[in-house]
Amino acid sequence: MRAQGRDEAGRSATEASHALALQLLNRYGVLLRESVAAENVPGGFSAVYDVLKALEESGRIRRGYFVAGLGATQFALPAAVDLLRQLRSDPPAEKPEFVLLAAADPANPYGSALRWPNLPVADEDSETAPRILTRAAYAEVILRNGQLVAWMRRGQSQPACVSARGRAGAFASGIGAGSFPERARPGATARRQPSERKL
Repeated sequence: MRAQGRDEAGRSATEASHALALQLLNRYGVLLRESVAAENVPGGFSAVYDVLKALEESGRIRRGYFVAGLGATQFALPAAVDLLRQLRSDPPAEKPEFVLLAAADPANPYGSALRWPNLPVADEDSETAPRILTRAAYAEVILRNGQLVAWMRRGQSQPACVSARGRAGAFASGIGAGSFPERARPGATARRQPSERKL
């Protein structure tokens, strides 16, 4: 029999909120209201806000405006703040950094913290052409220096690509299959390495 006010694991509501807040912080590094909404947390952001505020007041996490253009309520782990400071300068243009992720990966901000770009109707519309970009289990994204450049269904040979201006198209100018390094080409098997950090 459960004690009153405790969950299945025997934790109080505060202990459960604390565990959830730490899990979300470890997953995202910088936690936004939009990230919590994307996780479909029962109670939404208010379910973890009091715990995040207490963690910030105790000095264990930081509160600030870390990601420009997103909500003002942002909390971050100190290690994430240090990493953001290191990434202030862009990588050299002649050596861009590409990352291939599952579209549903928490490291992909598109579709949760950031909106997907709109897809125009293609002249040669086909059954396999995506109508809308989603964080589906069957999809992958390619980020170039943190910017979305391609979205593709698993097994699809030609991704829907996005230009630097955020407009999507079949293949935006300057972004072709030959532009991707081998590990980020459509159909490549390389994936993001799992975090080595212990939770």
